[in-house]
Amino acid sequence: MNLDDMYGPNPNRPDHPDMEKISAILVGMDADMDPAKFSHKELEEKFKAKVAELDANLEVISFAALQRAFRVLNVTTKADLDPEKLQDAINLSSAWLDGFIVGRLWSKEGSDG
Repeated sequence: MNLDDMYGPNPNRPDHPDMEKISAILVGMDADMDPAKFSHKELEEKFKAKVAELDANLEVISFAALQRAFRVLNVTTKADLDPEKLQDAINLSSAWLDGFIVGRLWSKEGSDG
């Protein structure tokens, strides 16, 4: 995979084999979860299957993701959670879950360096 061919040159992109590996993982995840190709229900089922395939409990990691988001947003009570912070918490939780899945996939494949 040539990252410059795929994304164009980027002088800030690390020149390391791990960069290609993580890019391949992310490209695969994006292809598997493309909202233009799958319904919301299909995406939900695919996500649940991916989490189960990685030997993780969805309820546990979802709870952890939301708690991490609340921590970043300084949400300690329901009164702290206005609609804007709720959307931020959803977005942060999604990013945390993505990172968790990337980490699990990475650990299955190992690092090159």
